[in-house]
Amino acid sequence: MGPFVSMFLALALTLLVEVGLYLLVYGSSGKDVGLVIGVNLITNPPLNFVLWLVVFFAHLNTDIITIVLELVAVGFEGWCYRRFAKSIRHPFMFSLAANACSFGLGWGLQRILR
Repeated sequence: MGPFVSMFLALALTLLVEVGLYLLVYGSSGKDVGLVIGVNLITNPPLNFVLWLVVFFAHLNTDIITIVLELVAVGFEGWCYRRFAKSIRHPFMFSLAANACSFGLGWGLQRILR
């Protein structure tokens, strides 16, 4: 599978999981669904592109880099949710939980599909 297909699948899975978690936690009013989608469109593609660059050019183990990038994404998304959300009551906790769920599912799927 090429890098762009894999990045697209990572984005699709992230959106599915994080929007699903938002709807599960905050209900179907959907006041902030667009915000959840938007912040993930901003954070997910660059994160996965940086990881691809690290693997392709540096041939490094990506575990530490992935953790750092995920924490940056959690912080940025949490800030966006705190600043702009109408219904997300605990923005940094939601960001951490959403990212942990999407990362965990993606990590698990990678291990299964190898």
